[in-house]
Amino acid sequence: MRRFLPVRRAVAALLTAASVLSALPAPAVEAPPASGLLSWRPVGHGYAHITLPDSASPAVHEDHALPVVFVLPDEGWDARRVWPYLDHLSLFGVTVVELWPDDDGRFGLAEAQAAIASAAEEFGLDPSRVALLGFGKGGRLALALAGPDRPVAALYPVCDGALVPDPGARVMVLHPDEASEARACAALVAGRPGARSGRASAGAGHGWDAVIERNSGRILLPRPDGSNSGAGRLPAQPDRSATFRAARAVSDFLLSE
Repeated sequence: MRRFLPVRRAVAALLTAASVLSALPAPAVEAPPASGLLSWRPVGHGYAHITLPDSASPAVHEDHALPVVFVLPDEGWDARRVWPYLDHLSLFGVTVVELWPDDDGRFGLAEAQAAIASAAEEFGLDPSRVALLGFGKGGRLALALAGPDRPVAALYPVCDGALVPDPGARVMVLHPDEASEARACAALVAGRPGARSGRASAGAGHGWDAVIERNSGRILLPRPDGSNSGAGRLPAQPDRSATFRAARAVSDFLLSE
């Protein structure tokens, strides 16, 4: 029988989660566990892993319904990037479902929609209580899937050219501390009462939650908009402070009314 154990991390772990990332060993490959492992299930055009909330959290026993947060990954994904956000959400009683593309690597809008619907059915989740957290390219996909009843937190999606088709969508964009990106993200959410954008923290760069290894050199992430020709990939700038602030902002936004 497949089992999905609840997260039982102490509150103190939340405060140090971002700093712990830098001390962890590098994964052998940037790929999800094999589909046959107990912790992942095939869903739609990908795989899904569910993390149940900390059963000791008072929020788990409250009457109001919490959203189920689906994570849409970036390309070149390292699953450790989501850990600080997952820890924070779990402590507030939130169930988190991480998604991963299937073996052909295609994970566009249609594939993301199919994976969310399939995972909700597979795990017996309420499809009307879905919220999305997207990283990089996953952030752009999340914005395209946002709606009034489907809040979205998009992290460093590169706002130029990104789309939010639903005029009533409730979205939050967190971007690097760069003037051009700040303008593009502000324009993306302009005129939308349920949308806002802002920098992750002072001095934050792209991919602030990337995991850097000691003496590993630069981390280059695929461009969220897919334009990896010309200027090439974007250098990630791991930043523990920005990661902690972003994790808190994501929880505050996704759990707000």
